Amino acid sequence: MVHKIISDLDFEKSSHLGILKKVIFYGEEMNSSITQIAYTQLLAGEAVNEHSHDSMEEVFLVLEGNCEFVLNGISFILKEESLIRVAPKIFHKIKALSDSRLIYFGVAV
Repeated sequence: MVHKIISDLDFEKSSHLGILKKVIFYGEEMNSSITQIAYTQLLAGEAVNEHSHDSMEEVFLVLEGNCEFVLNGISFILKEESLIRVAPKIFHKIKALSDSRLIYFGVAV
C-alpha cells in the first residue's frame, strides 16, 4: 500500500502550456494499465487547449468549481462531483468557468 496526501505533493509542469499538476501516481507505480493519476487546479478562464491521445483514455473528476469540456466539438458543462470519460482519439479541451480543482486518471488502452 502507498499512502499520499495531495497537499504534500509539489506542482510540476504538465504537457499543456501554463498548466501545473500534482502527479499522485505515475504509471510505473501502478500494477495496472493506469498511466497517471494527477490533480490540477485551474483558475476561472484558464484552459487546456484542444488535443487528443492515440492510446490513452482519460477520466476527469471535478472536485470543485465548474468546467466546460468540449469533446469533438460538443460542449459539456461539468460541476462539482461530475465525471467525464474521454476515449482515445477524441479531441478535447477544458476551460474553467470558475476556480476549479480536478483529478484525472489516464489509462493506456
